[in-house]
Amino acid sequence: DRPLVVALTSGRHGLKDSLIEAFKAKRNIVQVIYNSCNPVSLVRDMEKFLAGSRTFGIADFHSFDFFPGTKYVSTITKLTRRPRALVLPVGPAGTGKSFLAARLHSTLPKGSFSCFERDRVFADLRAQGCSLKATAQRTHAAMRDALQHCPTDVLYL
Repeated sequence: DRPLVVALTSGRHGLKDSLIEAFKAKRNIVQVIYNSCNPVSLVRDMEKFLAGSRTFGIADFHSFDFFPGTKYVSTITKLTRRPRALVLPVGPAGTGKSFLAARLHSTLPKGSFSCFERDRVFADLRAQGCSLKATAQRTHAAMRDALQHCPTDVLYL
C-alpha cells in the first residue's frame, strides 16, 4: 500500500469513534489533516487519535475565529503517524538499563511500550536444561519474533 494523506472535516459533533479507529488501523495513512469547528469535539477526537499504540501525534495546529461571538472556532490540525522505535540498551550491569525500561513503561502512553527481556528468556531456557547452542538459537528466534510482531510504538530489547 502506498502512503496516504487524508483530509477530514468533522461536523460540530466530531467524528464517530469507529471512523477514528478505522483510520488508526489503516497503517498506510501517514498524515491526517483534520478540520474542526468545535473545540469540545476536537479535544475528544484528538484524545482518541493520540491514544494507544501506532497512532498519531500533532505536528501542527492553527486556529481561526471565523464565527465571532459564538463558541465555535475553526481549527486545522496536522497529525502524523508516530514512528516506531527500538531501544537497545548496552552496558555493564548496574548502569541503569532496567531503570530506563521501568521509567519508559511508566512514562509512555499506556499500550505504546513493549519490553522483551532477552536475559530472562535465556536464563529460563537454560534452567529448563536446554543446551547453550539451543538456548542461543531459541533466544534469537524469540527476539526476531518480538521484532516482527511487536504491537506497540516502542520495543525495548
